[in-house]
Formats: sequence, C-alpha cells, structure tokens
Amino acid sequence: MDTIAKYQVAGILIEFKPFFEDYLETFEPFRYEGDAPAAYTIRTFIEETLSPPEQPPDYRLKDRLIFRGREGETTLKQDREGNVPIKVYQSYDRRTSYLYLKAGLASTNAEREYIFTGMLFMKIALNEGLLGLHGAAVAYNGEAVIFAAPSRTGKSTHRRLWQRHYEIETINDDKPLLSLEQGEIWVHPSPWSGKSRLTGTTPYPLHTIVFLSRGEENCIRELDFKESLEHLMRNCYRPDSEDLWDRLFEILEHLKRHTPMLHYACKKEDQAAITLHNYLFGGKHED
Repeated sequence: MDTIAKYQVAGILIEFKPFFEDYLETFEPFRYEGDAPAAYTIRTFIEETLSPPEQPPDYRLKDRLIFRGREGETTLKQDREGNVPIKVYQSYDRRTSYLYLKAGLASTNAEREYIFTGMLFMKIALNEGLLGLHGAAVAYNGEAVIFAAPSRTGKSTHRRLWQRHYEIETINDDKPLLSLEQGEIWVHPSPWSGKSRLTGTTPYPLHTIVFLSRGEENCIRELDFKESLEHLMRNCYRPDSEDLWDRLFEILEHLKRHTPMLHYACKKEDQAAITLHNYLFGGKHED
C-alpha cells in the first residue's frame, strides 16, 4: 500500500508506512492528524531479492547475521535452507527503521510485518524510556493489572476469564508499554497487540504484575526481590545495545522496589480469575 501516516503511541510520534493492510484497523485509534513532525519512521518494502551489505557480517546470532555500518545496523534472518526472507535496518539513533520482506511469501509476510515492525518499535519505545512487557494488561477500578507469561501459557485466557466476571478494559493483549512518570509506573496501549489485536487507547497507573504459569491448583505467592527481577527479564523486551540497557534498568529498578509482583500457578477455570481478584482487591466477585 502507498499510504503513509503518523501515529502517536504512548506519546511517541512515528511515521509508519506498512505494505499490508491486514492489521491497519488496530492503528486507527492512534492516528495523529496534527502538524508536528514525526520523531521516528518505520517503513516496509517488498523485494525480489534481499541482498546483504557489501561488507562481511560483524557477528552471527543464532539464525541472524548482523552487519554494523557507519549509521546503522542491518540484520539478515536466515531460514533452515539458508535463504533470507527478512532484512531489517535500523539507524543507531533508532530514528529510521526499514523492514525488507522477500516477495512471493504473501501468506506469511503480513504476519511477519506485524511482528517485526513491533520489534522495531519496542527498541524505539525503550529509546524513549518505555519498557515493552510480554503480557495482557487490563484496567480494573482505574488501575492496571498485567498478566505476564511466555506465549501459549494462558495470559489472554486469563484476561478473558476476568472479562467474564468483572468490568475490565483491555489496555493491550500482548505487549503493553510501561513508563516511569514522576515516580509512578503507567501502562500504555499500543497497536502491536498480538493475535487478538485487542488494545485500548487510555493509559492507567500500574497496580500489580502477575506472572502466570500452569498449575494443578490455584496457588498465589509474592515474589522476592531476586525472583521479581528474574521474571521481569524473562518477559520483557531485552535490548541488544548498552545504551538501551541503561534505560531498561532504570524502569526495572523502580518496578522491583515499588510494584507488587506475584507468581500465580493456576488452572484455566473461572475460579482462577475469582481467586486472583479477591487476593488483589478483596470482596465478592461480580457476576
């Protein structure tokens, strides 16, 4: 597609030109119609052949070849046969990001665009002091609760259980953004929200982060300082540059010291949502 538009996500103004229209409805609530220039640009290109830079790669990371140029870094992602379906360029200041996808892979390229532009934006967000956390964030009684977990653990399922029993608003169903503002953590929506594409438009102050796992019984326990850090690191966007690590640790330090964090081993049942709600907020549940 040829449309290029500006979007404001958690206060970050980006110029975004996707190639596919499959998920643009998720971006519409974030569209910016003002005259201010965008601070960042993300664009997607479809090409017949994805050629590496002329220089040899600086290093390899699993299935990726990384080339460090004068103004930015190029990453080539290889499949098992050694083919290159994806190439990514991002300038060192993160102001410019280009995603290149190999032509002829229409069945998967739309999903790849959504995933990889989201990864590029997570770097941009961290550049602005916001942390992307892998979790489903909901607003309840004016505060945010995040159900954090690796993929296919049940975070979206737990969000649906809460929705069945309580009046909640989905902030983001996969990658909410956390900011530190005047000593308080806020949870922001973004258009990158996983397979469900569920996201809100309003940020909320953070109440609790709940790290989920599957269990035979519903068992809640508070995490100590070390455990909190381990779970956060396992579920947050981890940067690949030293300057972004500095920004990450500022938010992590505040989270560890000032935000309640729990581990919840639970079953996929209604009672799991009710038990957690009553632990966090007390009282009877809403039917």
